[in-house]
Formats: sequence, structure tokens, C-alpha cells
Amino acid sequence: MTGGVLNDVLIRSLGPRIARSAVGFTGATLGAVLIAVAVGVEDGRWAMLVLAGARFFADWSQPTVWGTISDVGGKAAGTVFGAVNTAGSVGAFAAGPVLGWIKQSYGWSTVFWTVAGVYLVAGLSWLAVDCTRRIVKEAA
Repeated sequence: MTGGVLNDVLIRSLGPRIARSAVGFTGATLGAVLIAVAVGVEDGRWAMLVLAGARFFADWSQPTVWGTISDVGGKAAGTVFGAVNTAGSVGAFAAGPVLGWIKQSYGWSTVFWTVAGVYLVAGLSWLAVDCTRRIVKEAA
């Protein structure tokens, strides 16, 4: 909800291109930073609190993701949603064995650093997203 409200406020003041990219970039990047911070936290309760903060910021871009998919998909938004969900499912399927191997080979800290790196790449990727460009041209 927080991300959706922030997204709407920023769209009114900055326009959709900058607003959507800013919300996505900021959420994923703050998530990455907090995951990295959690690696160094000794107290498990504080580590979980920091990780909850990472999840909060990582998830606050969900409304922006849905809005961006609708923006770029236009009449083909259902197809774009399907492609995005398929890619996410493939990633989720691969993450278990890959992160399990990383944990067995390098330990828990490396798992967290890897996830932080993925979040950082996701955040940086938002800088290239232009929600004002449709992937399918629609007739006037």
C-alpha cells in the first residue's frame, strides 16, 4: 500500500516514467542495502527486523510493477503479465537449488550477499524501464 500511494503521488508530480522507475529503483536498492546490513548483525532478533525492512522496501514496488506492466502492455497487458509471471516462476524454481548450492559451498553469508546482489541488479534495471513506451503499437 505504501508503494502504491508513493507511486501515485510521484506520478502526479514527476510523471509516470520517472515515478515508476524511482519507486522500483529505490525499493529494490534499499532492500539490497538492508540485506547486506543484516549479514553483519549479530543478534538474531535485530537481524530479522532488518530483513523485515528489506522485504518491506523490496515489496513496495509491487503496485509499480503492475502499473508498469499495464502501461507497456496496453491491450496486450495480459500477455505481458503472463510473461512476467512465467519468468518469476522460473526464477523461483531455480533459486532453491542455486541458493542451496551456494549455502553448502560458501555458507549463509554468501547466500545473503547473493540475494542482495540480485536486488541491486533489479534496482538498477528499473533505471532502464520506460513505462511510456508500449511494446505493441495500438491503432489510433
